[in-house]
Amino acid sequence: MIERSISRARYISSIISGTSYNDDDDDSDGYSGGGGGGVYTSIASSPSSSSSAPASAPAPSSAPAPSNINSKVIPNNGDYLMELEIGTPPVKMVAIADTGSDLVWVQCKPCDQCYNQTDPIFDPSKSSTFKGSVSCKDDICLAIPTPICLNNQCNYVYKYADGSLTTGNLSRDTFTFSSGSNEKQQGNASSSSSSIPGIAFGCSHDSASAGSFEPNVDGLIGLGSGGASLVRQLDSSIHGKFSYCLAPYTENTTSTLNFGDNALVNDPGFITIPMVRRSVTFYVVKLQSIAVGKDMLDVGPVGPTCFTLKPLVPHCLVERV
Repeated sequence: MIERSISRARYISSIISGTSYNDDDDDSDGYSGGGGGGVYTSIASSPSSSSSAPASAPAPSSAPAPSNINSKVIPNNGDYLMELEIGTPPVKMVAIADTGSDLVWVQCKPCDQCYNQTDPIFDPSKSSTFKGSVSCKDDICLAIPTPICLNNQCNYVYKYADGSLTTGNLSRDTFTFSSGSNEKQQGNASSSSSSIPGIAFGCSHDSASAGSFEPNVDGLIGLGSGGASLVRQLDSSIHGKFSYCLAPYTENTTSTLNFGDNALVNDPGFITIPMVRRSVTFYVVKLQSIAVGKDMLDVGPVGPTCFTLKPLVPHCLVERV
């Protein structure tokens, strides 16, 4: 997990600073896969380092979403998984929730190069609402880094920071989420659900090289700020708002990822931090200082090449104190 964290930190640093990153130069193995934890970051995405860089255009679904949807979040050995349903009739999926990339994808039949998963692989032919051909001129296709156009159908090769990748064709189908007041407001999980037609997602037919995903992972939900992400596709209803509480891996419990109206947090002691617009995909904040007790860490000379918010890092800085 530490090696994956360091690889991710170096890549994010290169994006924010505008320098290049080559994982072949990294002594670590990068991410060893979804099953081992870590968040997956698209290397294909090369946003500008300028603080005024415009966001990619949102690619809305074909119908507005309710403003109060949510999803159960499950700790999973370094990852956090979220539950949702795809298709008509809806098929339950459990996918990695990733704020560091944009593409939403699941493994789809036919899939000769899929990794083994416990749940049945999604079969588009059994969904009456599945649309398997997204035009290359569609905004959602243009929001994907380096799309591949074949017979006016949008295809993708989506590469992550560890060098792994997933390939397939961009599709649309109905996504179903829980809806209603969040658990804290209501006192228990909502039993109602909302179906949102026309969500664009990747139907991956080759993801054997997409890292060593554990069998209980069906795909990945990109929650970044780029136009292909789930957050941006729902933007007309949730207005870019989502919040989550992540339960510790050591506790046998789940938490909730809330979108839209449910995302408002006003607990005592709650503070807000302004975002710095320096990336199409990443959510960036300005870090002023870090202290261990009363001792300030000198993060200036080292910068993000050594710093990541994983608990055991930054070793090189803490050792100086």
